[in-house]
Amino acid sequence: MATTDQRKKIYDNYYYHVLDHDTGNTYIFITDYQNMRWATKENAGQSGVIYRDPKKPERSIIRSFDGSDFPNGARQVYLTRDDKRLYIDGVQFYIEELERDEQQVMPTEKGKLSDRDFYQEIELLGTQIKQRDLL
Repeated sequence: MATTDQRKKIYDNYYYHVLDHDTGNTYIFITDYQNMRWATKENAGQSGVIYRDPKKPERSIIRSFDGSDFPNGARQVYLTRDDKRLYIDGVQFYIEELERDEQQVMPTEKGKLSDRDFYQEIELLGTQIKQRDLL
């Protein structure tokens, strides 16, 4: 994740909000945005689609598109990005960021934040794997 992506506001655990897009309620998958090619003069973009969310029809979703499973009613577009914007067919749209003092609300599991230290757990697993390899 680019350092600048850490300030982007996350919605429903999976999306960034695309500001001022036609629908007014447009979101892009975080992973698609983070893995997207950067906007340059040489880069026309990568294929993507915009479609209505089947679970929330008032919302539009933007996805990178690899040529498989074109969603019903989707419109094909070309996508690039920079630090703060998404470019759809060359038109720039800002991604909503956290307010100055606002903290990201981490995804919860059944209403509770996890108190697990995942970094420590990964380090412990790495040590255990190394020890097994030495045996």
